[in-house]
This record gives sequence, structure tokens and C-alpha cells, in this order.
Amino acid sequence: MDFNSLGKGIARLAPRKLKAYSRQLGSLEKRVAGLTALERRAFRSGVRRVGERLDSFAGLLKARRYGGLDEFFYSREDLPFSGKEYWFMDFASRRGRDQLIITFGRSERAATVNGKRATGEKVAAVGWMHSAGSTKTFLEDAVPLRQSFGSLEAPAFSFKGSYPSYELRAPNTHLILKPQRFGSKFEVRREFFGGLGLGYTNLFLDATGTLAGRPFSGSGYVQKVVAVVPFIPWNWVRVTYPDRSGFDYFAPRVGLYPATANWWGPNGRSRAIRNASLERLGPDRWLLEGGEFHALLRGYASKPFVLRGGGTFHYDEFLVECVDSAFGGRERGKGIGIVEDAYGLML
Repeated sequence: MDFNSLGKGIARLAPRKLKAYSRQLGSLEKRVAGLTALERRAFRSGVRRVGERLDSFAGLLKARRYGGLDEFFYSREDLPFSGKEYWFMDFASRRGRDQLIITFGRSERAATVNGKRATGEKVAAVGWMHSAGSTKTFLEDAVPLRQSFGSLEAPAFSFKGSYPSYELRAPNTHLILKPQRFGSKFEVRREFFGGLGLGYTNLFLDATGTLAGRPFSGSGYVQKVVAVVPFIPWNWVRVTYPDRSGFDYFAPRVGLYPATANWWGPNGRSRAIRNASLERLGPDRWLLEGGEFHALLRGYASKPFVLRGGGTFHYDEFLVECVDSAFGGRERGKGIGIVEDAYGLML
């Protein structure tokens, strides 16, 4: 991490927030500086190992050997100092507002999520859904995660299968998952800089079956991330439409690099949304716009997370419907998805 760049971004914050960030950033610098020579070597080796694993998996995928994708997704990583490992799953209906989200993970240092501490073989996990106008949290605890090739199992859910066929089970829910018909089926990325960084894999899926006992047909976004960086503020948006088109947006909120946003059509072809920005208009209203694009988003359910350990980090998930949107001079109709609002700092 380039502490100078991080500091410049933080300097743009309001004075009250700036004071809190400065304290936590100083704690991070002291922790890194305080490592022994042996710990530094172990840290660098751990980061290098994560990067090499991701490079290896990317090579396997280019050769159409998809077992590498599953090996990374189902494995339990040997985390270096400041390492974090987590999974995120979002299933959004193409009819109505039904949506299911499961997030679970662990970190190298002791931490709690919504007051639940994950140690040993346990992960901090939150699962919630919106169906038939009602929102329900079915999991919010530190739970054992049984991992094997082709299977992730916890008391309230399971994800099983191998590329290209998976299935998810949760309370009164069974979804059959296949790669989406058009566009990218998956991606593997690694971003390492100055000894820190992150790597992740995303699966872009079609989902059919039942959610909360109701017939379901929609899109699935399934992700695993291994991060060796502090958590810093960000916004992320992903919305899909009934015709399989959609858009996403990501922006760090401390000025490290500019926002990125993309639109994809029903055929999967993607176009960048230039100069994108997200403005919060109220407690449950957002306006995303840039170039020839705009989308007005309205929240209909939310779930807050508070992470503590080496700082305090707030991560709020909002289920949203896109009530008005246009791109390239054409009205794009309505869709549903998620807005993530993350703030704080956690080592």
C-alpha cells in the first residue's frame, strides 16, 4: 500500500472523519514497521504465494482447465499478516424484487462481525433474503465451514458443484446455477502493489429453482476474494434487468483511483460508462450517472454490518430497484440489484 496516496485521499475527508482515519492509518504503519525480519519475510512470502496461486489458476483457465477455478473457490487460504478471505453471493430475480445475499469469511487477526467472533475453523456469516414483500435474516453468527473440493457447507446453507454446474441450498431455497447465457462466464483478477493487494474470482450465473419456497429465475453473482490490504471506504452497485442487461459501478471513497462503471446489453457486450459518479439523495435514494447514462435507485431492504478488529469498519448492504434509467439515448426500464456503502478503516 502506498501510504502517501492513501493519505492524500483521506485528506479530502471532513475534519471529524480525517482525525479518526489518521489514528487508524498510524496504527497500520506502526504494525507494519514493527514486524520482525522473520515476520516480514513470512509476510512477503504469503503475499507472493497468493499472487502465484492466482496466476496459476488464470493460466489453467486460459487452457480451458476449469478445475483451477474451483480449486481457488473452494480452498482455505494460508493467510499472511493482514490477510482476509471471504465469499459473497447475490441472487436477484428477473421478475419482481426477490433477492438473496450470503456473505461469509475470516481474517488473519481476531475480528468480529456484528458482534460474532470467528476463530479456528469458523467463519463469520450473514445470510438474508427478501421475498414476497418480506425481509428475513436466516443466518448471523460465527459458524463452522466445512470445505472440500466441490463443496462449501455451513449449518444454514451449502454451495456445491464444479464448473459449469453448481447448486445453492438455504432455508426453503434450492437454486440450480449455470454460467450465464451471454457475456463473460467468470473472471479471475489479481491486483498486487507494494507488497499488498488482492485477488478474486467472480462467477456470472443464471439461477433457477425456488427462493423462500417461491419459483425463482434470475441472475447470480458469486465471488471469492483473498485480500492483503486494509478495508477502506467504497461504494459498489450492481443492477440487472429482466432482459439480462445491467450495469455495475465501483469507487473507493478515499481518492486512491477513479470510479469505474460498465453497462452490458442483453447479448453480454459491455461498454464503459464514462465519468461515472454516485450521489446519495436520501436514506434510500441514489443517483448514478455518467456520460450518456443515468439511473435512479430506490432501496427496499437493507442489512448493516459492523466489523471490529484493528479498527472499525461499517459495511451496509441495500437491496434496490432501478426505477428510472437510460443509456445512449434509450430508456432502459426497471431492474433490481444491490448498493454497498462501506466506510471506516480496518487493518
